Amino acid sequence: MFYPAKGNIAFKKDGWSGSVSMWCKTDSDKLLKTKFCDPVQITQKGANNGGLWFDFNDAKPRDLRHGAFSMIPDGQKGIGEDDPKAPMVRVSGIGWKANDWHHVVLTFKNLDTGKPDALTAIYIDGKLIGEVKDRAIAMGWDIEKAGIYIAINYIGLLDEFALFDKALTGEEVSHLHKNPELLSPLKKKAALENPPASTAITSEEVPRGLKNFYRKTARPDGSF
Repeated sequence: MFYPAKGNIAFKKDGWSGSVSMWCKTDSDKLLKTKFCDPVQITQKGANNGGLWFDFNDAKPRDLRHGAFSMIPDGQKGIGEDDPKAPMVRVSGIGWKANDWHHVVLTFKNLDTGKPDALTAIYIDGKLIGEVKDRAIAMGWDIEKAGIYIAINYIGLLDEFALFDKALTGEEVSHLHKNPELLSPLKKKAALENPPASTAITSEEVPRGLKNFYRKTARPDGSF
């Protein structure tokens, strides 16, 4: 499933912030069949070329990973996912089971500022798991071409997918985890305004509908 980034992501070429929130229900070792699986990936050119995402890799048992990879300038080689300096957070052997729902939030702050002040973080079930920080992270997107890719080779359930135009604080993430019904009024309003729609939420709590386009493979190496 693909949604356009334009109008749904608060991208600015001189600096921006945001968050993604979603609930997932899957068995990370029994249900997922492909080498990699991304519940969400935001990119123009690929996961490791201006990409924000979390995925399950091909380890046994599978790891859950969050990546925040800068755009690769023309003529240069990007950093690999196995590099110790890669902009990633890894959760070894995540071990999710099919009967359990899990809340995942990605936050990103000060992207595309040109300064080593960027910070991205992943929260699982209301708790901070890890951060990518103290470096410059630049997506460098053509916002007309960037997209939000959901459920790339994912088998399971997803719910309460929401976008925010700010980096949620740890307190806000915890509050949202404990009170998922907070999004319900906004979802109903978005559905009335743009049926069928997903929900994108600004800091002023104004929803924007997401038009359902098409499912597309985003990872550049063709592994999906």
